[in-house]
Amino acid sequence: MICLIFLTFIIGFQFIVIIALYADRTVFMYKKGEVEMNILKMNNKVYDILKWIAIVVLPALSTFIVVIGRIWNWGDIAGSVAQTITAVAVLLGALLGISHIQYTKGEE
Repeated sequence: MICLIFLTFIIGFQFIVIIALYADRTVFMYKKGEVEMNILKMNNKVYDILKWIAIVVLPALSTFIVVIGRIWNWGDIAGSVAQTITAVAVLLGALLGISHIQYTKGEE
């Protein structure tokens, strides 16, 4: 049971590492008298994959853990793991939202 929680945290950490590796580093640019900050700009393929993971894979995995946990009587552990997965999905969605805002700003 503790292994499941540990595995969930490792999976969440890997998503953060993936975003950090494939995103451009934070860049401060001077543009027309103001400082502009570009965060989490990534190419379309990485964005699409991470979006699919955040929208489809992580919620499905969370639901799967809850259902299997009830079948196997895992108790509160299954709920804790599912909530952790859901928190990772929300974090990933927020980071992708920031990336989308930066991308649309760059098109203007």
